[in-house]
Amino acid sequence: MVKKYFASLEEQISLFQNIIGTYSITTKYYTRNKGYISGNIIFTDDSKLGFKEVKDTEFHRKDKYSYNYMSTSDEMIFRYDNAYHHPEIETFPHHKHLPTCIKRSNEPELIDVLIEISKYLEKANNTIL
Repeated sequence: MVKKYFASLEEQISLFQNIIGTYSITTKYYTRNKGYISGNIIFTDDSKLGFKEVKDTEFHRKDKYSYNYMSTSDEMIFRYDNAYHHPEIETFPHHKHLPTCIKRSNEPELIDVLIEISKYLEKANNTIL
């Protein structure tokens, strides 16, 4: 059931409260098994993650997704998505945008993206110290 899946995403976000300042989530339910979720997370350093998923729990897949991580100056750090615009990538339609290139990627889960951001922030903090 998609409501249960969306609740699990909010639980995942709560695991990172030590690096999250604020967040907001919007949901829409199309059927019992299919819905849309979007959210904005502001981290304690003021970097931002905007995400959206169209999830179908009956088929255990995301029809669409995007996880867009931006710096405090609104520059892209990375973005994962499954838009149909890079057929040359072997994991098409799944891919990861970086500031200088597009890389292959499997379909990430929100928890994976949050772990990646956590490591990025830890590395940035260690560089500053």
